Amino acid sequence: MKSAKAPVLCLFLLWLCVGPAYSSPDPIHTVISYADHLLPSDTIVDIDGMPVKNSNYYGVPVGRSVYYYCLAPHACFCPVCRGELGVARILFIEPSQDEPLVIYTLIK
Repeated sequence: MKSAKAPVLCLFLLWLCVGPAYSSPDPIHTVISYADHLLPSDTIVDIDGMPVKNSNYYGVPVGRSVYYYCLAPHACFCPVCRGELGVARILFIEPSQDEPLVIYTLIK
């Protein structure tokens, strides 16, 4: 069984190595709205019998990029938590103890 802290540790180590990559605040605010709410454009998909927000599994398209959010240690189905992480660029970290949120994009 995987540790719930592993994805958070992985993202933190990436942030130390790569550093945050801040762009315009629009992607951050857009992704936060998807993470915080069930928007009409965000459907629920079935992943192995679990109801999952489409935005959490497939990411949030903003412009020509796709942004992901990580809610670990809460139930999360982003690429990091699924163990499918390649190289990521961290855009935003909200280190709240109750509701941690990390927004990132994958580097192709």
